[in-house]
Amino acid sequence: MEPGIDLLFSDVVMPGEFNGYELARLATSKSPNLKVLLTSGYMDKSVENGFSAKLLSKPYSLLELSRQL
Repeated sequence: MEPGIDLLFSDVVMPGEFNGYELARLATSKSPNLKVLLTSGYMDKSVENGFSAKLLSKPYSLLELSRQL
């Protein structure tokens, strides 16, 4: 069996016009079983309709991160 990527962990806000949701959509279109964990310090702006992902609010502790993972 060839090793693969099991989890995409990304910030929602990225430089330019590309964001974490778009990255997640592209990645999951190629790997439908890929798990997605997004993080943001702007949670009120982080909820996007039509896409399901776990959201981790910044700042977060190592314990909070490990629980999500």
